Amino acid sequence: MLVLIALLAGGFALLNRPHFVPIREDIPADFPAEGFSHTYFETLLQTYVDRDGNVDYGAWLDSEEAVALKAYSTTGPSAA
Repeated sequence: MLVLIALLAGGFALLNRPHFVPIREDIPADFPAEGFSHTYFETLLQTYVDRDGNVDYGAWLDSEEAVALKAYSTTGPSAA
């Protein structure tokens, strides 16, 4: 019985290991060569995420920054 459990656990671990998934899309022509800054998003995280990783969603959603976050997540940092 113990061997069966070990085999099942090993099989589960093997099937659920992380897989590399290549992205087969070209980078858009207008994408900045130096990338773009995530500073604004990092500032939002520092404001609304505590040391334990808990997000104060209520305060975040009630803030003006929620609009900026939605713009950031849909169009990139230039809209934020």
